[in-house]
Amino acid sequence: MKFIIDLIKGLIIGSGAILPGISSGVICVALGIYEGLLNRIVNFFKSPWLNIKFFTPFVIGGAIGIVLVGKLLLFLFENYNTLTCFCFIGLILGCFPSMLKQAKKAINEGNYKAKNTVSRVAQGVIFPIRNKDTQLSFITVPVLNSCLFF
Repeated sequence: MKFIIDLIKGLIIGSGAILPGISSGVICVALGIYEGLLNRIVNFFKSPWLNIKFFTPFVIGGAIGIVLVGKLLLFLFENYNTLTCFCFIGLILGCFPSMLKQAKKAINEGNYKAKNTVSRVAQGVIFPIRNKDTQLSFITVPVLNSCLFF
């Protein structure tokens, strides 16, 4: 049963890898498996066969997720472009509560990389909003970072 659950988590993570503006890392945080995956990667060679067994359902699920969501996205963008874009904006905004919770925890522990992570998610919201006629200057990114945290 654990294999199937991990396969489904891998499918969700793989889906996040191909979705515009959605981070697989954010999905891992939301699923509560980010730290476990990171520890397994860092200590991979301490027990490689055990780690291969651990990663197998995530890799298989991720590959399936990338293929299935890729086909779905192609259909959606070809037929429902505007609705699909706004759906992604909503998905990105929905990630903010868990990201802010993790950022506050990390900041309290002295890890300021969390600020950068949250600002990158915010940038994922800003950039898809523009259309072909609108240009965002390179100053937008640093200004967004500054406005979010100072």
